[in-house]
Amino acid sequence: MRTDFVSSFWAKVAKGEPDECWRWNASSNGKGYGHYRNRSAHAVAYELTHGPVPSGLTVDHLCANRGCVNPAHLEAVTLQENIRRHVAKITHCKHGHPLVGDNIRVVVRPDGVRRKCRECARRMAREWGHRRPSRRKLAVAPSPKDSTP
Repeated sequence: MRTDFVSSFWAKVAKGEPDECWRWNASSNGKGYGHYRNRSAHAVAYELTHGPVPSGLTVDHLCANRGCVNPAHLEAVTLQENIRRHVAKITHCKHGHPLVGDNIRVVVRPDGVRRKCRECARRMAREWGHRRPSRRKLAVAPSPKDSTP
């Protein structure tokens, strides 16, 4: 690779100790992943230090820090392994309920398996239950045309 490309890339990194995360200080997408010249910054860091990403593999953050470009924290794995690792790190739902034991509902879909929070599902059912109109039929008053004198 060209030296100006390499030096320009590493100039945008806040390096720390070898075992710490190295923060990407330039542009990033809305999900926290760094970008460098239309590529993922962590993939560029991997390629600069380990060589090309093997075909069929993707670069995974072992530290789970999307903004990290420390080559020691990056590993080439299959997409399925990357997703499995990510899901295993999720211990609570977005509302803070633990995803363990009886609070997990597993949903199998054509695109994969999802873990759902039962507490959130119960809460939504209660909220939506209050919003539904009553199923009882309301008594309808006869219209003035129907009355006979």
